[in-house]
Amino acid sequence: MVHQGDYRQENYDKVKCERDAFEHDLSELRRKHEILEVSHTALAKERNDLSKEVATLQQSVTLLQKDKDYLNRQNMELNVRCAHEEDRLERLQVQLEDAKKSREEMYEKYVTSRDHYKTEYENKLHDQLEQIRLKTAQEIEHLRTATKEMYERENSCDILYLHHLDKVLLSEPVKNLTSF
Repeated sequence: MVHQGDYRQENYDKVKCERDAFEHDLSELRRKHEILEVSHTALAKERNDLSKEVATLQQSVTLLQKDKDYLNRQNMELNVRCAHEEDRLERLQVQLEDAKKSREEMYEKYVTSRDHYKTEYENKLHDQLEQIRLKTAQEIEHLRTATKEMYERENSCDILYLHHLDKVLLSEPVKNLTSF
């Protein structure tokens, strides 16, 4: 038994050192375990937060995709409307140009017509004035002729009367003389 007691004494220090090393390792492992637990808890919380954020982002992506689809449809509709309005604008511009040309043509026709009617009116007025002038000249000539004829008749009547009077006067002294 002595042998056995020696073994305990001899190995006591060794066992104690091993025990101290194991205790130290245990406390070190517990400390690491606590650190890993805290780290695990933090990572689990972060994972949960990230999962929530991923879910939120997936909802956002889904909503954004729906918005994108809606906006693409709106864009296509607006492009179609824009093309339609551009066609309409081109047609209206052509109509405007046609209206401008028509207006110019109508204005030219109006000016031409106005000038034509003005010329025609001036010609008619000139013709009427010429006719009035000719008529007036004819009437004046007629009046001259009539006046001349009247004067000539009067003169001829006067001459005849004077001849007659001359004859009468000439014949009366003869009568007067014969009555003596």
